[in-house]
Amino acid sequence: MAFDKRIKALPVRLKQQGESGLKIAEFLEKHPKVQRVHYPGLKSSEDYELSKKQMKGYTGLISFELKNKSFQELIKVINSCKVFKIGVSWGGYESLILSEFRGNNQEHLEEIKVSSSLIRLSVGFEPVELLINDISNALNSI
Repeated sequence: MAFDKRIKALPVRLKQQGESGLKIAEFLEKHPKVQRVHYPGLKSSEDYELSKKQMKGYTGLISFELKNKSFQELIKVINSCKVFKIGVSWGGYESLILSEFRGNNQEHLEEIKVSSSLIRLSVGFEPVELLINDISNALNSI
């Protein structure tokens, strides 16, 4: 029975996560310490036109690259987050943050053409203002 209640709430959760994801992506795109944001809902995305045709909304999954490729700054951003928790289980209620460096080395990332400064976010169910403030404080710590 609890499973049925979670499924019924899924459309509302996905809608909020998508709306929050877009707001966070727009915030990150304007931040001076961010090099690039990967999110299909941004007009600057190379996939924007295609995503408008194929999608009814956007997700809470975002990735972005720091301007400074320093491993120390990457870790500082991730560890400075208080609301975003370090984790890999996308799609839950809580917001998560993760680096591709987890389990990979620099050479492997270069081989698969992934930036060493890439950070991935999974937007949860927290208020978007709280999430933007959290990531803003983390970015401003570097």
